[in-house]
Amino acid sequence: LRWPSSLSCRSEGHRGVIPRAHRASCARARVACVPPRAMAAAAAAALLGVRRAGSGAAGAAVRAAGVVQPAVLARGITGSSEAHLHRHIDNRLHRLKYGDQTNSGYPDRRLTKWEPVGEEQRTMLRSLKQNLNDFDWQGALAVLESLPPNPGIEWNPIFRAVLQCCCRAMRPSEARGVFGRMPERDVKAYNMLLHMYCQLQQIDEIDRLRAQMDAEGVRATAVTHLAMLKAWSQLGMVEAAEGGLRALKEDAELAPEVNWEVAYLSAINACSRAGYQHQKARQFFDELAARPDVQVVHSHYNALLGAHRHNPEEARHVFEDMRRAGFTPRVRDWCTLMFCHRQSWEGMVEVYEQMKRETGLAADDDVFAQILNSARIQRRPEGLHWVREEMAAAGVDPHREGALPALRQALLAAESAFGDLDAAGGGAFGGGAAFGSSSAADTSFGRPKGFS
Repeated sequence: LRWPSSLSCRSEGHRGVIPRAHRASCARARVACVPPRAMAAAAAAALLGVRRAGSGAAGAAVRAAGVVQPAVLARGITGSSEAHLHRHIDNRLHRLKYGDQTNSGYPDRRLTKWEPVGEEQRTMLRSLKQNLNDFDWQGALAVLESLPPNPGIEWNPIFRAVLQCCCRAMRPSEARGVFGRMPERDVKAYNMLLHMYCQLQQIDEIDRLRAQMDAEGVRATAVTHLAMLKAWSQLGMVEAAEGGLRALKEDAELAPEVNWEVAYLSAINACSRAGYQHQKARQFFDELAARPDVQVVHSHYNALLGAHRHNPEEARHVFEDMRRAGFTPRVRDWCTLMFCHRQSWEGMVEVYEQMKRETGLAADDDVFAQILNSARIQRRPEGLHWVREEMAAAGVDPHREGALPALRQALLAAESAFGDLDAAGGGAFGGGAAFGSSSAADTSFGRPKGFS
């Protein structure tokens, strides 16, 4: 495949013809080297016209051609990239709704200066808080219809609250509509949009928003820069994340506002997602540990674990270092260690059994989603029946309301892969004979939750 030079890998010096091996392994390309199957020509033509478009007519042309934005391609997703992104968003919304993921990483909102709010606006804000908790973006939008014509700046807090509802529910079109109607587009509103597009992994929209901020004279805050760092982190853009971290350290005015624990976490996570960047991840981690004004926490070790996902032995060393530092491994830390053993069914099951011995039965959807995916990828049909028995023992019903979408997806994929064999089975949640018991000596994907 011959790509235009602007779409070629920028980190390894590849231009024009991209080697087949590199297409499969490139981890640091801003735009993935792997094209959507059967759409290479359409992708090249469309992406040339929308490298910086993000939305609008050019974006519609891309969607009509079945080609996704470069930001999505940067994750290395091929023909089913839109489905992958939808699954990512579904799982993100699930974690927010059921309290499985917090906004840890950004300065406490109570430290942010807010403008005075009138009593009428305060009453509306109390009502909108419930809309926010319920992800009721439609109800939040309806509140704007009750505002007076041509609302002044005193109504900005209401617009911002509605914008937050839309951003939290991952509704970019509605969020942009609210943003355009605001009496004053301040840095808080910009930061909300940046965080949303970060989750949607639309780096072009993020770049466009930052350019708009500069054009309108809106000063970026530490939160703005952290949002940029997180976006680069999720796309595995190590060089960009390193440059962003360096810029924060050199900015004497912003430095006191920065949550450095999160800034370094994003840099380490960028290495984790890029792959084969464990040395750079260790460099960030050691720099963090050497700073007297910050504290290493579980999340940093978890991200460092993820950076060693191609070397399970080194990942185990990091895991034991975490123990020696006084951190008791959480279930998500065990999940990441399992992920590092994903190429070995026996290795993954061994980690799972060790986790059970130390923590008891883990009623965690991510654990079983990972094992199910590993069973499918490693072509171990007996693993499907065994996981069903383990889920039943832990009281995890993948079909319950509130189950993690990734678990249901992993189970469906495994059942589809092993449909003929599974038809002869019985057992928990439709399973068959157990592959092993909870204490089996002979010992088992997807991605752990955020490496955080």
